[in-house]
Amino acid sequence: MKQNYSKIKGDARDFIRDMQARGLVFDDPDAAVSYVRNIGHFRLLSYMYPFICEPKSKGVFKKGTNFHQVLRVYGFDKKLRLLLFNEIEKIEVAFRNIVSDRMVEMTGDDYWMLNENYVSRETMNLIKKEFHRTNDDFLSGFSKIHSEKYPPTWVMIEVLTFGTMTWIFRNLPFRYKKDIARYFHLNAPVMDSWMNVIVLTRNACCHHARLWNRVFSLTTLTMNGMTRPWIDEDVDRRRTFHNISMVKYFLDIISPANDFKEKLMTLLKLYPEIDISAMGFPRNWQHSIWQ
Repeated sequence: MKQNYSKIKGDARDFIRDMQARGLVFDDPDAAVSYVRNIGHFRLLSYMYPFICEPKSKGVFKKGTNFHQVLRVYGFDKKLRLLLFNEIEKIEVAFRNIVSDRMVEMTGDDYWMLNENYVSRETMNLIKKEFHRTNDDFLSGFSKIHSEKYPPTWVMIEVLTFGTMTWIFRNLPFRYKKDIARYFHLNAPVMDSWMNVIVLTRNACCHHARLWNRVFSLTTLTMNGMTRPWIDEDVDRRRTFHNISMVKYFLDIISPANDFKEKLMTLLKLYPEIDISAMGFPRNWQHSIWQ
């Protein structure tokens, strides 16, 4: 039988006293109050979880665990999100333009995004809704200075969210999807699957969700006969390492001289105590795509 949630949120000092009673060491409890108040005790709990002894249900910390260790994991996760968000931006911009340009080339229609031969009415309504919602003066005033009600696709893409762009790609006629996916050396179903997870990872970064020690709900498709370097298939596809590797895969195509690996290595060296296996990193991960 289900029961009502009975835990009552105390203030920061109550939380610290509770954690101390469970064995967590605070070098400066007064200074810790600020961290708890600004970060939130529930968010911090997810970073404390790996430091709790088995069985986890008892909530007792491993001997000698210090609050500073928890903050180090939190700091690492924050910097990892910032790194990935910046790199995924490059993928998002490239994906928008490649989809738009290839469709214009294949259809000969600068307005293909508002053509029911290529886009469903449901998707078209979503596109129009996002266009009318824009705060960009240049785009929102388009119809005031042009005879066309909506701008061409290569302008329209600037107001669409990453999620909407992947939705458009997902619902294109298959022969167009196949051509766009070929640019990335993937088949259409795998391209669709990977972009969906890239968006999920981007949203996790944008909304400050935990990446370290996280198990994602979506599992990507795999592809036999990859023509570009990739990771071993025995890697857990629900873990962050797999998602990071997808970011590397796309960056190597759109920006072959990228320094993503160097940035990642620099971050890992700043936090040598971080258990990267909790993110799905295999023991010898620096091979194939990561060489």
